Amino acid sequence: MYIGMEYYKINSDCECDFMAGSKFKMYENLVFLTQIGISMVVPILGGLLIGKFIDEKVGTNSIFMLSFIVLGVVVAFMNVYKMVMRDYRKKDK
Repeated sequence: MYIGMEYYKINSDCECDFMAGSKFKMYENLVFLTQIGISMVVPILGGLLIGKFIDEKVGTNSIFMLSFIVLGVVVAFMNVYKMVMRDYRKKDK
C-alpha cells in the first residue's frame, strides 16, 4: 500500500498538476459559457415580459412587445461583447 502512495506522490508532480489545471480551465470555460447564455436570455425575456405587460395595459396588439424584444436583443449582444472583450484582455496579459 505504501508503494502505491509513493508512486502517486511521484506522479502527482508530473501528471496530476497538469490534469488539475486542465480540469480547472474546463470548469472556467463552462462557467463563462453559462454566463454568456444567462446574460443573453435574461434581457430578451425581460423585454418580452415588459412589452407584453405594456401592451395589455395600453391595449395595443404587440408593438411594445416587439420593440422591447429588439431592445433586449441589443442589450444582450452588448453584454456578451463586453464580457468577451474583458476575457480577451485578461488572457492577453
